[in-house]
Amino acid sequence: MHILKPIRREISAMHTGKKLTIAIGTIVAACACDAQPVEGLVHIRSDGSALLFTTHEPVKGEEIRVQYAGKIDEAKCCALARLASSRPVKTEDWVSDELGGKEIKAYRLSIDPPQQVQEPFIGIAVIGTSLAINNEGSELLVQSRGTKLSIRTCLSHEGVNLFAFNGSKKVSHLYMYLGYGVQPNCSDSIYESE
Repeated sequence: MHILKPIRREISAMHTGKKLTIAIGTIVAACACDAQPVEGLVHIRSDGSALLFTTHEPVKGEEIRVQYAGKIDEAKCCALARLASSRPVKTEDWVSDELGGKEIKAYRLSIDPPQQVQEPFIGIAVIGTSLAINNEGSELLVQSRGTKLSIRTCLSHEGVNLFAFNGSKKVSHLYMYLGYGVQPNCSDSIYESE
């Protein structure tokens, strides 16, 4: 994405005494070309609306792929999504970055095909370019531009955890508080090294 901000300056041409107006531009480039894939949580509500929660600010040219509800207790991979607006929105959901402490932003999504769910669905979102994604049970294996990520979700007592690993190194831990008790299924070992 290129943004051109013209700045006009008048320059006197000494040898002719005439004034010239020259547009001098500054190009600000935001390119997803070399970006690493980034993870987030997608929340698809029963009315079909969807929100993306991430520490990343999506830019033009990046793909957004999201899990969606399959059969009971099954997450399918992956529907194509796009930002409904590039501006973050305020939401009642409480999501935190447990590993890095970065600010989480929420964005409205349009998902293709549109999703209608009986129960709200929370799954994995992947943002990047040239994404190759394999669904391995409750885990997504993501490859993009030489980076390989393993992303998985699991439940703690009152929330959904998202963990991303590059090899054996944990690179992300997002947490969404649900506000009610659920049956935890995260292994104790997954919290180590935070």
